[in-house]
Amino acid sequence: MRVTEVTTQQYYSGILAPDLATVKRVLYAYAKGVSSVSNGTRANQPSMVLMGLDMIQPSGHTFVDHLFEEIEQRLSEHTSFNRSYDYDGAGRFLKTSVTVDKVDEGFIVAFFAAYVGNKAEVDIAEHLGLPRSLRWSKVSVVLDAAKGDQFVIDFQPIMDVLSASSFAGPGASEVASLIAAGYKEDYSTLVMHGGIVPLFDNGTFNGSIRINDTTVGRYYDHPYVADESIVTGALRPVWDAPQFEQPELAFYVDANAHDDKGILDLAVQHQVVALTNELSARLSTLVEEVVSADA
Repeated sequence: MRVTEVTTQQYYSGILAPDLATVKRVLYAYAKGVSSVSNGTRANQPSMVLMGLDMIQPSGHTFVDHLFEEIEQRLSEHTSFNRSYDYDGAGRFLKTSVTVDKVDEGFIVAFFAAYVGNKAEVDIAEHLGLPRSLRWSKVSVVLDAAKGDQFVIDFQPIMDVLSASSFAGPGASEVASLIAAGYKEDYSTLVMHGGIVPLFDNGTFNGSIRINDTTVGRYYDHPYVADESIVTGALRPVWDAPQFEQPELAFYVDANAHDDKGILDLAVQHQVVALTNELSARLSTLVEEVVSADA
């Protein structure tokens, strides 16, 4: 088994507005195209369709005022507002979902548009000087761990390199056993995914390890098998080539499960990113080494 690549990634979603007046400023920034990305959905529509819509829909100013009134009314009685527009979304709100959640720190405003997702939030948050919510920070470890049509992953060298870090967690054999045992969603009676193993929890955020199940065969069809520190399972075929995907381990740091607003405190965000960078540096020492002769 060899580690071939180690990468880090952060996922942010939602802009933190301290009050409703700022929520309105965020909506106007989106409508005015502060982010060029917010034009992406319209760019994928036929010009004749856009001309017709622009003739019958209210101006962006009027549309945002009406949307804000809906948000204000909803949040006076509830903690969350969600509205999804199709062709009834004026201007840059075409095929866009808008979510506003009330939190202790204010309001989290999130946009998700066809073709471009939530990318417009980056420029809007920067333009208005507002933070975004950090949903998770991840270290991905790509492995050359194939034996025929099976992956064979030995967690011993992985956990050894983490032994003196916050990610030390349980022993390699226990990690292998928990991952092979699988994970069941709360709403399901079926075990559909490989296990998720907690490594630490400091009360604000937590760390875990799992096999990225989009890079291997479906757990439901081919449950993993553990033998001491080694986990074996089916590889995932590459759909357009006579070869298999390389399996990937994923280390996540995210807010505690009960806190669905993500991480809003900038100091804590920096702490999380620094922690995943440290983890990445440790795991990068294994790149291109044969870390297990048995796997």
